[in-house]
Amino acid sequence: MLYDAVDDPEGTAVDDLLGRFADELAKTDAVANGDARVEADAVRSGAVGDVSVEEASAMLASDEDAPPADVIEAEIRDDLLLGMSSAVLDVEALAARVDLDLSPREIQQKVEGRTSTTLREYAALKLAIERRVP
Repeated sequence: MLYDAVDDPEGTAVDDLLGRFADELAKTDAVANGDARVEADAVRSGAVGDVSVEEASAMLASDEDAPPADVIEAEIRDDLLLGMSSAVLDVEALAARVDLDLSPREIQQKVEGRTSTTLREYAALKLAIERRVP
C-alpha cells in the first residue's frame, strides 16, 4: 500500500516514490477497467503526483480484497502522524525539510485530512519523516 515503509528513505527521491505509487495504482481494478478514467489517465501518463490521496485510496479500494477507501485514507494519515511522532517532528520542522510551497499550518491541515493532499505532497512528507525516524 501507499503507506508501506520505504526501504531506503535516504536513497529514495520523491519521483522514485511516485513511481512506486504509479506502479501500485496501475495494478488496481479501477485502472484496469477504466472506472476512474481521469485518475487512470494520470497514472498512465506519469502525472500520478497530481492525483489526490482520496482518489488514490478509491482506486486502491476498487480491488476486491482491499479495505474501503476511507480506511486506506486513515492509514495514510496515521502513517504521517505516527511517523512525525516517532521522528520527533512538528509541522514547523517538517515544513523546513520538504520542498513544497506549504506553510506549517497547511501541512498540519493536510496531515490531519482537513484539506486534500496530492500524492506528490504525500510522498515528500513521507520521505522527510522516514529520513528522521531512528
